[in-house]
Amino acid sequence: MSQLLIILLLALSIVSSIQTVNALSTHYELNERYYYPGDAGKLTLVTRNDELGDLYVFQAYMDIAGIGRFEWDATGLEKATSLPPDIDAYLLRKGETINIEIPFRIPVDAKPGEYRYTWAIVAHPSPIGHQEYSKSDSLRVIATGESPPSQSQFPLPLVLIAIPILLLAVVVSKWKKKKETRIFF
Repeated sequence: MSQLLIILLLALSIVSSIQTVNALSTHYELNERYYYPGDAGKLTLVTRNDELGDLYVFQAYMDIAGIGRFEWDATGLEKATSLPPDIDAYLLRKGETINIEIPFRIPVDAKPGEYRYTWAIVAHPSPIGHQEYSKSDSLRVIATGESPPSQSQFPLPLVLIAIPILLLAVVVSKWKKKKETRIFF
């Protein structure tokens, strides 16, 4: 009996360490383009399970360098019922989408600048495994009283490319008109 238990535990540890390729599509977005010190913000992760089967979502969080870690509050979501009582997870069925919102706060003493953040979703097809899906990006904090950065509809590189094209178009159209002149007899 003890040999069977050892073999079962060994097989379980091998199976739980196998890397699997999971298809979890996530679109992420901050609620603002920039923040002032003391502002509250929100990171939204719209996550779709494109996996071959169901996934257990254990947690989601956001780490902002120099500021702190903020976690997803899944209160009110239906927990997976097939798990032991000491494991909390949300069951994300195949093809299902979930909106994960992670609130955060910029400290009042935060210095203006770019802050690197990483968000992660901890999920796995098995309730005993954990795999992190993560991405890094940056958010901007500007000084209190400073005007928000302007965001032009036509960025400078686009304008610099468009000017020669327009000049070329004018020259070609004038040249084309000269070539199409008709002579009547």
